[in-house]
Amino acid sequence: NALLEWFDGDQVKNERAEELRTKLERLKLSNSKTASEYIDAFSNLHNELRGIPGKAMTESHAVWHFLKNVVDPDYAVQVTCLRLNPTLTLTEAINNIRKQERLLQQSNRQRKQVRAHVRCLQGRRSASSYFYDSDDSCDSVESVKPRRTKHDKHPRRLQGEIETYS
Repeated sequence: NALLEWFDGDQVKNERAEELRTKLERLKLSNSKTASEYIDAFSNLHNELRGIPGKAMTESHAVWHFLKNVVDPDYAVQVTCLRLNPTLTLTEAINNIRKQERLLQQSNRQRKQVRAHVRCLQGRRSASSYFYDSDDSCDSVESVKPRRTKHDKHPRRLQGEIETYS
């Protein structure tokens, strides 16, 4: 059994290392995958490859593979800037891509809020001219008259007016 392990051990390690390298080359960060998913998958494969004695990638080769497989156009500028740094480590590259992902998510949230606000303003504009000033402009939020709330069902009383009940 020990002889079989000794003989087949190197061959199994070589095959497993080749399989992991192939998976690393096929792994891509594109529009269909989030950066976090890509980073987690890349890190797992890279760490497994590092666990095979004599088959680990150098740090610079790992960084090159990591950046080469980021094909999502949202990360293109970030990847180009990272490639210009010759002393970049894999950890630094991962942290930069994660930071870019957070910025993109924040930007997408803000874009959605603006779209919702625009739809709201467009809905008010088409529903009734009551909500707009006489010039009917929708350039700013200040031009929109406030909607009545459920507490404003009755006209507001003048200051000093006394309410009497009969």
